[in-house]
Amino acid sequence: MCGIFGYVGASAPIVPMVSSALRTMEYRGYDSWGIGWDDGDRFHNRKAPGRVPRVIDASPQSGLAIGHTRWATHGVVSAENAHPHFDGAQQVGVVHNGVIENATELLVSLDGTANFLSETDSEIVVHLVVRELEYGKTFSDAVEAVFLQLTGSNAIVVANRATGEIAAITSRSPLRLGRRGSSLYLASDPLALAEIADEMAEIPDHTLVTMSRSSAMLRDILLGEEVVPTWVPVPADAHVEVGEHAHFTVKEIHDQPDLLMRLSAREDDVTPLAEAITSHSHLVLTGCGSAYYAATLGAEWLRQRLNETWVEAIPASEIAATTRNQGPKTLVLALTQSGETADVVDVLHIARSWGATTAALVNTESSTVATHVDIAVPLLAGTERSVLATKSFFAMVMRQLQLVHAVDGLPRSLDDALFEPVSSAINHWLSCETLNELARQLEVADHVLTLGKASGHKVALEAALKIKEGSYVHAEAFLTGELKHGPLALVSQGTPCLLFATAGDEVASAKIASREIMSRGGFTVGIGPFDPPDCSLVLWVADLGAAASLVHIVIAQRLAYLIAVGRGVDPDFPRNLAKSVTVR
Repeated sequence: MCGIFGYVGASAPIVPMVSSALRTMEYRGYDSWGIGWDDGDRFHNRKAPGRVPRVIDASPQSGLAIGHTRWATHGVVSAENAHPHFDGAQQVGVVHNGVIENATELLVSLDGTANFLSETDSEIVVHLVVRELEYGKTFSDAVEAVFLQLTGSNAIVVANRATGEIAAITSRSPLRLGRRGSSLYLASDPLALAEIADEMAEIPDHTLVTMSRSSAMLRDILLGEEVVPTWVPVPADAHVEVGEHAHFTVKEIHDQPDLLMRLSAREDDVTPLAEAITSHSHLVLTGCGSAYYAATLGAEWLRQRLNETWVEAIPASEIAATTRNQGPKTLVLALTQSGETADVVDVLHIARSWGATTAALVNTESSTVATHVDIAVPLLAGTERSVLATKSFFAMVMRQLQLVHAVDGLPRSLDDALFEPVSSAINHWLSCETLNELARQLEVADHVLTLGKASGHKVALEAALKIKEGSYVHAEAFLTGELKHGPLALVSQGTPCLLFATAGDEVASAKIASREIMSRGGFTVGIGPFDPPDCSLVLWVADLGAAASLVHIVIAQRLAYLIAVGRGVDPDFPRNLAKSVTVR
């Protein structure tokens, strides 16, 4: 969840280096930040609540540093709870990602011998390491001994002034080792390595990496064996700029026409997955947040085609070892942008215990999920910096459209007759002034209802999520057919209600719902092939079959963005959220 960073190398201007790396990882958490560096006598540090500032009033040179950007799990958001944490002598420092599930027991084991300055579980690590050092262990052995005492998914990075080293270990929380010349780096994400390292290597779970100014040594702490890192170039697209746009959110929304073309040119990527689906009798689609809503859309389409296959979509957080399955006859398909979401990684471990086949639609091709499933299909969305999933969601939906056609034995999801109207419609709504006018109405609303039937309901779920997480307007999605069975009580004079009808057969139900809402003073917006009298306002989208969902998604995304901006909210960094959720 949090972003962590480490550096060992020649003395360099440390604050610009570390703060720049942390800013690229702020989507992982931005409640607070901190930087610690060796100043020749002790660890000096700067840390504070809030986003990482562009300018920090400090200009030290150092060859040993750690940094952190936090998503709070223990303790309030404050400077005291910001990482790094240090021992009393400021000789050992730690940054941590994860949740130490046995923190209370470990605190008791310290028996009041340590002076705690924070409310975090993370600070326990530094005091435990110091205790192991006092027992006579080497630095790397001390870090290993402490890590083996922790339960939960954790990554710890510990710096030691006495030896000039950093030692790190992870379990189900990603870490990358980077290098350029004799300089070594650690980061939660390749994004942080883009402009400072030439190569990177994934640090496998339970592998201790010890970085000194001469080398990096890796050892599997469970097997006691040396691990040889596999070095690959740092992805060229890891560093991105917002360009002419005001926010990454709107930039990434506008990236989608190019993404549509890119995915259309790579239709064959889904063929192995389509073949695997048709050879299994049980298909489970899973994900978290937007990825789960994308999974429900894919499940809706695949259920209509796979008459002999039991198809279901389940949130990753709800899958357990006891979830019904058919063992080797089950295929678990995970949808994930980061490939590091803790609940999704857990599902894959569970699926393997069933003997199931695992697959993923994943955007980060070097991620834990991508490298551990049987079949990985790349989303090709490129780096997505905004916390709000836009182009990655679009890619998940497009890939599932391709899957449906591949399962049916058809060569293309968007043939020449369909690609042009879909692409043209998307480009139209990316610049249509009507959405600006509608957003000005919705930005003052206390509540927004989104409704739909079948595929339209799945789009309505995602539209509601985008509105509430991007702008803090309460938005709730309902089935149009269920409106009169309770939700209609929410409608009063002027209540805005967005009705998504992605196909002609969904329009009839939406029209009924619209009439019921308007008769009670509600304001209805019909998105789909509606006639003007059907709703208070019609955003007309042609019936393009399942592909119409792509157009509806773009309308929902841009509308949510405009509402957020109108309310003065930065949609790239909504409060309390992070993009890559690596804790349960």
